[in-house]
Amino acid sequence: LVSYDSTHLREFDGRVYLQVRPYTDKSLLNMFGGGLGYQHLTYYLFNLDDYLYGNKDTKRYSTYASGYASGKFRRYISWNGFAKLVLVGFNSGDIDSKASASFSVFPWDYEVRLQGEFKFKSETPDFYQQNYFSNHFIWQNSFERTVDSRVEVKLDIPSLAMNVGARQAIITDYIYFNKDALPVQNNGSISVSSLFIKKDLALGNFHIDGQVLFQKSSNEDVLPLPRLSINAGAYYQFNIVKNVLRSQVGVDLQYNDSYYAYAYNPAVGQFHTQSTRKVGSYPWLDAFANFKWKRAAIFVKVRNVGKSFLSTSDYFSALHYPRVPLQLQYGLSWSFYD
Repeated sequence: LVSYDSTHLREFDGRVYLQVRPYTDKSLLNMFGGGLGYQHLTYYLFNLDDYLYGNKDTKRYSTYASGYASGKFRRYISWNGFAKLVLVGFNSGDIDSKASASFSVFPWDYEVRLQGEFKFKSETPDFYQQNYFSNHFIWQNSFERTVDSRVEVKLDIPSLAMNVGARQAIITDYIYFNKDALPVQNNGSISVSSLFIKKDLALGNFHIDGQVLFQKSSNEDVLPLPRLSINAGAYYQFNIVKNVLRSQVGVDLQYNDSYYAYAYNPAVGQFHTQSTRKVGSYPWLDAFANFKWKRAAIFVKVRNVGKSFLSTSDYFSALHYPRVPLQLQYGLSWSFYD
């Protein structure tokens, strides 16, 4: 039996827009523009009716308008914004928007920058979330539009090589793949709250760069996330030959606490929720050495070096899908002159 169990998508997206720079780069409104776009999507999907009537591609069209603007007031304020609205088509009424602003002060000539960002998206579900037919899975859904709102506030202090911030996301009618690897829609809203701090520390030739993230999902059965994530690196930087050959020797760390990470189903090519086993609480360590000689760079890395001495081997990225074991990587990068 020959099975043509396949899907594909062809996309054409064309845009015409006008950009205007009315004033200097340092004016409160230094650029704005907008335009119209046309999107044409062609989906291929086999289904039972094809035995009787033959296969026909599903075609979807939409026309949208978009606009953007940005500005700056001296060195104290900068801002930008973007918005897109689908006017006509299968996803008429979809909105995608983003706005950000930055405010700087300079106590003792050191910059302290407060940044804010807001994102809003109202999106029609994807065609394959609504319709699918294959050797192993079939579904037909009628999902509502998903609404995603996110806000971020960050305090950046370049002189201290540090920034701290908070994020808040609220997702209404979130679509996800459940434990059976089937798409379902969560009725109601899910909130995700995050706090993070990033700090780069230099003590002579010794450097420590680190970022810590705390986050909490209001519905971990639908949107599971680790509560704690750490990305850090410690390295010693020195000259082997002054102004000729430089080197960095150190270790990178990645860690998150245990949680019900997603499982993966290759039949649909999707990650989905699971409650079989928690994954995490494994300190992933990479030891490395970098060498820079003029325009050439050489690196040597031992990945997952902790496997040789840690008591646990729970280095999984998804349920039943381990990351690489102890592994040696090396490479050479050479930049030629223009």
